[in-house]
Amino acid sequence: MSRLWMVLGVLASLAGHAEAQSSPWQTEERTTAGWVFTPGTSLGGFWDSGVQTDSNPVVEALVQKWVGVANPRAELDFNGRRTHFNVGYSGSFEKYFSEGLNWEHRGRLSVRRTLAPRLSVSGDATYAAVPTTDRLLITEGVVPYVNANSQWLHAGGGFSFRGGPRTMIHGDYRFEQVSVDQTLTGPFGVLRDGYSHAPSLGFTQDFTSRLAIGAQAGYRREVVGVVEGFNELYDIRAINATFTYRWSQAMSISGSGGASQVESLDIGEQTTSPTFSGSFTRRMRTVTLGARYSRAFEQVFGFGTLAATDTFSGDAFVPLADRLYYLEIAGALNRTAPIPELGIGFDMSTFWTNIAVGRQLAPRLRAEAFVSLAIQGAANGLDGSNRTRLGIQIVTSKPLRIQ
Repeated sequence: MSRLWMVLGVLASLAGHAEAQSSPWQTEERTTAGWVFTPGTSLGGFWDSGVQTDSNPVVEALVQKWVGVANPRAELDFNGRRTHFNVGYSGSFEKYFSEGLNWEHRGRLSVRRTLAPRLSVSGDATYAAVPTTDRLLITEGVVPYVNANSQWLHAGGGFSFRGGPRTMIHGDYRFEQVSVDQTLTGPFGVLRDGYSHAPSLGFTQDFTSRLAIGAQAGYRREVVGVVEGFNELYDIRAINATFTYRWSQAMSISGSGGASQVESLDIGEQTTSPTFSGSFTRRMRTVTLGARYSRAFEQVFGFGTLAATDTFSGDAFVPLADRLYYLEIAGALNRTAPIPELGIGFDMSTFWTNIAVGRQLAPRLRAEAFVSLAIQGAANGLDGSNRTRLGIQIVTSKPLRIQ
């Protein structure tokens, strides 16, 4: 139990805040050469405080807020001498006692290819189609909770080139798009779609076997309010110095600092603000800890605006009782502030945390109990939301080697 208290203490010192909900599938790095197909599923039920009915409050709490859920999923991996490929799907089908069937679909695709001893390229894409906006699991920016069908696409590619024994040059391009049911309105008014293009280029120099220092420049074009005849355009330009220090193979710290400028192309106004970020990772023999902080201009999806954001996050995974049990914790606190020079943004705080305790029943079968909290509060007369989920599930998966 000492490990449990240690992790809880670390997370408390990080304000116990997290970045996003846990992945709908359990990511497991495949090192087996060739093709591996991994089907899996989970079955369970949970209580959802966000379900609203008109019946007696006691009946609502005891019966009508309970949900049955089935989560089929599958992954296909390929490991070659120079190429790694992964594609995955996760579907969630939820039956509410007082409502119809809710669906949730997620997919991902990634590929890495070594073209030459010094040059490698990669590409990836993630897609989500969900019944409420808070399930988009966007790790940057903020999403309001609204009961509306929503879609999220995040895709891009990059390269890394070793220019010398200690120098690495890297480039990246990202595309992100959020679409929300435009026929509905939420507590913050009419929901608005948006998309962005974001190229970047940078380098790192290894000064010692432990210390690497570099720089990165990036540009982002935000298009907000994608409706006929009306949208808003923003340009965000940033330049940062970066560093990574590795105490050991199991522990490292990294950070960046610089400046970011956002310009509204509609009104011709711009403003500049310092940006910085930091992260810490510690992998012990059985325990994994992580903590992150960032400050930057970010898109507040669904609201259709930009805001200055501060994000604190942390996570931990702790096996217990000779790895028969495990504890998994993740949480994030995101605080947005207005950008007065452009007349956009607003005060809002979003807190999310998920705690899961599981038991390994068999080599490929485990039982898990979880609780998830999502709290969103806003100033300036805007409404907030408060949602709690708790439940249990049985999870299984089995890798199958394809000859």
